[in-house]
Amino acid sequence: MEKAEYQGEAHYKGYQYEPIKFITDMKFDFIQGNILKYLVRYRKKNGLQDLKKARNYAEFGHSYPSRVTSYGIVLEEDCNLERVCSFVSQEQFEETTQDFLMIVITLICNYQMKELAHLIDMQMAIEYPTQEQE
Repeated sequence: MEKAEYQGEAHYKGYQYEPIKFITDMKFDFIQGNILKYLVRYRKKNGLQDLKKARNYAEFGHSYPSRVTSYGIVLEEDCNLERVCSFVSQEQFEETTQDFLMIVITLICNYQMKELAHLIDMQMAIEYPTQEQE
């Protein structure tokens, strides 16, 4: 059987290292993958709504026991740090987005979901200061 090429929507086009490939390469679980998906696309698709979805997944992830026993270990495994740098440094991301995603991915890898939810709250307050956050 021939392998089908992934054809994502417009907000995922143009990436040298596509988000779905990165999520798979990093072996992110469902919660981690959804958080990253919404945070990568929020500026190109649904804005505040996507940030809220990412925060909800982070809060949901916080309610489950962490699968990480030692912080930093996920980034040290295999070629993960190299993957993160390749993904985040793509030209589709402006510098401030690259910084934000580097922090996000570090928190995702360490399953620090409470901290991630707080970071997303701060991002919402910065980018959507006059809109309802809840």
